[in-house]
Amino acid sequence: MLRLLLLQVLASCLWLGHSEVVKSFETSCPQFFFREIPPNQALEPQKPAWICQRYKNQYYFATLYDRKMRIPVYSAYIYGPGPGKRPKTWLVEPQLISPAYPKTMKKEWTLLNRYNVSLETLSQSQAILHDYKNLTGLNRGHLNPSGHHHDYNSRMATFTLTNIVPQDEKLNGGAWNNYEQQTMIRRTQGCKTTYVIVGAVPGNNYIAKGRVNKPSHLWSAACCMVDNNYIKAWAVIAENDRNQVELLTLGELEDTLTELYGRGQCWLIGDVPEAWSLAIVTPSHKKGCKENLGDYRRVHLALLPRRVMEQIVLSVITWHIQDNQGISPSQQRFRKGTSCLENLISFDDQMTGPVDEGGG
Repeated sequence: MLRLLLLQVLASCLWLGHSEVVKSFETSCPQFFFREIPPNQALEPQKPAWICQRYKNQYYFATLYDRKMRIPVYSAYIYGPGPGKRPKTWLVEPQLISPAYPKTMKKEWTLLNRYNVSLETLSQSQAILHDYKNLTGLNRGHLNPSGHHHDYNSRMATFTLTNIVPQDEKLNGGAWNNYEQQTMIRRTQGCKTTYVIVGAVPGNNYIAKGRVNKPSHLWSAACCMVDNNYIKAWAVIAENDRNQVELLTLGELEDTLTELYGRGQCWLIGDVPEAWSLAIVTPSHKKGCKENLGDYRRVHLALLPRRVMEQIVLSVITWHIQDNQGISPSQQRFRKGTSCLENLISFDDQMTGPVDEGGG
């Protein structure tokens, strides 16, 4: 018994030097954010906790947690879906209790029985399993869904209650699920890396006798890197009592969250190209069901002026070169209204003319 106690004390000393609940994402787990820049302070709650979600000694995603509301503000991760079983075990975050506890997520039973943590102490720091029992019209909704990860450990890491909110069960199993499982697959075609942030806006209602907040809205923003020169982004938002998801541009979502939070301008992704952050989008239907967001492609009208200007500049340069004999009349391939065929005919005339005149 004494040996076990000494081992626990030694382990606690080691954990103090490397905490899972960190001071900032920028210095601890920035890899889950586009260009390693998290959202600005407009989303920060009164009692925040920055969690680098760790399972089996590896970080899998980042969560900004609201200690007061006992729900996540957002979870950020890299999209990488794959086949596999859905975990069934739920975990909690020991270091929300104290930095002296393990830096990797644990089962409630483990903390209660092996680390002698009382249920009251655990429940003061975060939501617990009992908070989500006997819900009516709601269920446990992932911000970072397990289906967006390709192996068992990464999916298991999403089964922490710090990644869960009370979500309308029709929305969770309906329009939101369609977005997660169908629309995301279509929109990430051709993407090398897709950074995702999924969040919840605190609402006016609670579950578990006022312990856990029920969000008023759920939202998601994605940034897809096709290559070094082409990036695309999109966003969605849903009211947490309606089975409907609204497609937005990233800029529109930021403006909506700015109004909902009322804490200043919200910026979700740092250093964003303005053309696709604030672009007006014309939904162009491709095929399939007209009600399905995945059957549409976006046309950024903000890029049209640039393309028009390119054509104007090209025309001016072409006229200038032709008028100043920068391109000789014999170079038909590079002159407007002429072709290579005309050049070939001219060359043939020059070669056969002397022959016809008897000078060959």
